[in-house]
Amino acid sequence: METEPVHTRRHRRRRIRTIALAAAGALTILMATPAIASAATATHRPKERVTLELESPEARTKVWGSTDLVFSGENLASVTVSSQGREVARVAASADGRSATVTIDTTGFRDGARAFVARGWGASGRPPAAVEAFTLKIANKGADSAPDGASLVFAEEFSGNELDRDRWCTRYQYWEPTSQPSQEELAAADPACYRITPLTQVEMDKTTSVLNQYKSEAEKAAAAGESDIASWYETRIGEISANTGVADNGDDTYDFSNAYDPAYGFHDTLGGWDIRPAPGAPEWELPQEEQVYRDVNSEGDPTHVVSGGHLSMLATHTRQEAPVLQYESAMIRSQQEFLPTWDAPLYLTARVRAPEVLGTFPAFWLINGFGDGTTPVGWPPEIDIYEGPYNNDGSFPTGGQFDSQFHVGLVDYLCEDACGPITWFDYGDVLGETPDDTVGFDTQWHDWHAADPITAQWIEVGAAWYPDRVCFYVEGERFACASYRWGLPGTGADGPLANPAALMLNHAFGGRWGGHNGEETDKLPASFDIDHLRVYELPATTADQLTPIP
Repeated sequence: METEPVHTRRHRRRRIRTIALAAAGALTILMATPAIASAATATHRPKERVTLELESPEARTKVWGSTDLVFSGENLASVTVSSQGREVARVAASADGRSATVTIDTTGFRDGARAFVARGWGASGRPPAAVEAFTLKIANKGADSAPDGASLVFAEEFSGNELDRDRWCTRYQYWEPTSQPSQEELAAADPACYRITPLTQVEMDKTTSVLNQYKSEAEKAAAAGESDIASWYETRIGEISANTGVADNGDDTYDFSNAYDPAYGFHDTLGGWDIRPAPGAPEWELPQEEQVYRDVNSEGDPTHVVSGGHLSMLATHTRQEAPVLQYESAMIRSQQEFLPTWDAPLYLTARVRAPEVLGTFPAFWLINGFGDGTTPVGWPPEIDIYEGPYNNDGSFPTGGQFDSQFHVGLVDYLCEDACGPITWFDYGDVLGETPDDTVGFDTQWHDWHAADPITAQWIEVGAAWYPDRVCFYVEGERFACASYRWGLPGTGADGPLANPAALMLNHAFGGRWGGHNGEETDKLPASFDIDHLRVYELPATTADQLTPIP
């Protein structure tokens, strides 16, 4: 028997299958040969030529945060952008098919050169697509969003492998008898970080008070059988007496005839004097924080670590023998001090990363500096550019405690109308404008709320500081302003007599705010990281050129 050609057998099978489907009521056109169907389609649709070109940014440009990629082309219906085999963004093109803007979030990418592939798709959505390959330099670490026209006057990039002690001090500029250094410590300290002032009744009263309170606490601890606590207080009484140079008269009074002049600039906590609160004390009487600041903790580990281009300030649970302040942590205070004028307003910005650990309380803020030494260091004024207490508990009576928010503020306590009244205005995105609105500025508690958690994430925070106001920023976007005065004669501000401000960054731990919902000591050490801190001068302006203060 003669063998039938193979191609004939194929065609017969296709005809048989088509007839069977037709008998069943199917549309035989669906079973047409693919090549024939494609040819038929092509005869009824004009062939579209899709092109795609990246207009901005230029290839190998440094980018950070949310970055817009602007494309031009022809016959575009949509554009996708991929990196390392994963699609990172997709957007519809303009109605005329000639442009598309794709926004990519670069914060999840490692810094450095990164390759991308963009594809422009026509109306059919079928290949072939126009392809544009390009490389960008991701630089989330080191970038900022300073306003146009700003001129850099101070920059700390935390390069190298140690903190620059010629620029930074590591204690508050205040004084307490508990932080007066020994004469040996004073001799070894950097003179730029402290000031010696004449002994006044203020310092004598504080010293008398703390020594008598420590005596009382030692007696109560001994009576309760707490010998370790009693010994701790007795040891501290001896240290404070030696460092201040006072002698005990034995009747709750002290001899200051040989006392040393106070050394301002060594204060190591805002948590109080390590006096245990009374049982059942109201929350406002609890310590504000529960750490002391150290360069090296009790176990010999540094609390300031510079590595990988950023500073890590480490909080550790390494002072557990103390009655109250059981943590050790880090802070920095700039030796250079700053004050805005109308000729040179200031923009201050830092890129920070807070730890996701209950009890932490990182902050970036401004307080009174030493100035030229003629004006005493006092408080207030104070500007809080970023406060990130994390207790994850909505029951605390003020805001700023969840992992998706941070607090900003201005302090007029004690300076009253001299630095205020504080009036908030010029809001950006306001929280709660609709029932389901969870992003924006809380105008009651003065907290910025993000859409997602910002702990364990790099964020850029900043403030534009003018003689009569402060405006607050996150990721370069202004979200609120408030009236505030802080000045010296001749600055154009009629605020309280104050020195120029020192820049402060600190990692507090525990206390009535950060520790309101407990402290995750099992996660310590915890690190508050600072990528950079920069100060810019803004172009000269006047109050009349800015938004009027209500």
